[in-house]
Amino acid sequence: MWGPIRTADDVHRLLRRFRTVIYTGDALGEIELMRDELRELYEARLIDKETLAQALHALKEREDALRAGGC
Repeated sequence: MWGPIRTADDVHRLLRRFRTVIYTGDALGEIELMRDELRELYEARLIDKETLAQALHALKEREDALRAGGC
């Protein structure tokens, strides 16, 4: 429906399609806010289960990289 979502940047682009911009300066905090927004979009049936799963996976990979000290 939205194309493949592989990175946190892809998630940002998806959320912007719904006029949602998340920027706090805290990368881990932003990930949590993006997860919340994705779940709300799914519950409102604006995104499908596959899109939700891909987006959550991309955010998990980004979170793991940040916690491991990556960029």
